[in-house]
Amino acid sequence: MKKDLTKPKSKRELSDAVVQQFVEEGMGQDKEIKKEGFKEIRLDIPMSRLTIDLPQELHMEFKIACVKSKKKMNEELRSMIEHYLEEM
Repeated sequence: MKKDLTKPKSKRELSDAVVQQFVEEGMGQDKEIKKEGFKEIRLDIPMSRLTIDLPQELHMEFKIACVKSKKKMNEELRSMIEHYLEEM
């Protein structure tokens, strides 16, 4: 018996309009959440994801520094990028 090596059909076909909306707007879940104490405040700021490659040692050092300062890595990176752009 031969194996069927064709790609299985998607359970849900996506229209071009749906794909374009996703490209432009994301899934609608990428919103910034600001924490004040135990309270979370959702801000209506659309967010984009940035992926970077770092040497493992640099990543580990950065992560440790963030833990020591009790800050999230993404918050620190966002702050660094904002500072960089202000200096330009």
